[in-house]
Amino acid sequence: MSNATPTDRWELGSEFDWHDTLASTTPVVDVFPPEHTLFSTGRAALLTLGRLLNLGCGRRVCHLPSYFCPEVSAALESEFDLDWYRDLPNEPTADLATLRPVPGDVVLAVNLFGMRDRTDWDEWRGDHDGIILVEDHTHDPLSSWAKRSTADYAFASLRKTLPIPDGAVVWSPRSLLLPTPTSPPPASAHNKLAAMVLKRAYLRGADVPKEAYRDLQRGSEHALTREIDSAASAFTSAILSVLDIPGLRRRREANTRLFLTVLNESRSFSAKPLFLAWPDGNVPYNPALVFETGDQRDVFRNHLMGSNVFCPVHWQLNAGGVHSGDPDALDLSQRIMTVPVDHRNSPEDVIRIVEVMASLDL
Repeated sequence: MSNATPTDRWELGSEFDWHDTLASTTPVVDVFPPEHTLFSTGRAALLTLGRLLNLGCGRRVCHLPSYFCPEVSAALESEFDLDWYRDLPNEPTADLATLRPVPGDVVLAVNLFGMRDRTDWDEWRGDHDGIILVEDHTHDPLSSWAKRSTADYAFASLRKTLPIPDGAVVWSPRSLLLPTPTSPPPASAHNKLAAMVLKRAYLRGADVPKEAYRDLQRGSEHALTREIDSAASAFTSAILSVLDIPGLRRRREANTRLFLTVLNESRSFSAKPLFLAWPDGNVPYNPALVFETGDQRDVFRNHLMGSNVFCPVHWQLNAGGVHSGDPDALDLSQRIMTVPVDHRNSPEDVIRIVEVMASLDL
């Protein structure tokens, strides 16, 4: 636990905060391809790319993995006719035999939880000319797959792994024409940044009511998810060049490894890790636990909230939006839970969360 955080204000997870020490005063590695475009959100990037791909040819079919964010799927329905292929994060690879596009179709390949390897997709791509392959690297924007991609387009919603109020990057490994934002940065990004700064003040013990930043977070997040073609904020565009993104990523990997090690050593849990190892060159988005039943997951998750441990679910397929209807995907989504042990957390934090979990295990 950070010495700057009062004990009674310790928490794990929830929205990122912002503090000036995140901005490096020494040169940092330029991690993105030279030719790229920044958008406010991954959703805005995908929708703008969809309009570019559909120019002059009407609505294309977009093939999505059966386990995918239902809100994004719903947004994509405005640009594409949707189809689905089987890809579940508790299986080692996508079942590409269930993927049957025709020339001109779009296929979205997703590096689920940062655990996927590029080999199968490279082989599949070599046998399928005329298909537009788009890769989603949100869960690990710097994976070896992302860096060596041969897709037509690739993108990542950077705000999911980095302490920025908004931001998504799009590039083309094949040097194709990139989509560009047609709307200015959203005002909601400024509110999100204000919430991040206020949260940092709160965590340091300032007399800031928690609801002051929570209300800003909720309102700005709701507004950001409605963006369809907006550029990234000026803050995000500037701060990315001074964030030690590889360093933040290494810390997330170290915390994930420590969490899984301590969890394994502590006791036998009713929930099992989704994974214990990952491909070379990849870093997991965060560890995930799979429970025997949905009720068990929900009770456990609510108990953790009472201890200021906020574990999201990626994704709640039956909570609205559009999903594949795959019964295995629906079942998994009701039993899975992500444990956020990212760059914000010290090794002491990681050990503490396992202790909290051990005291609550059902």
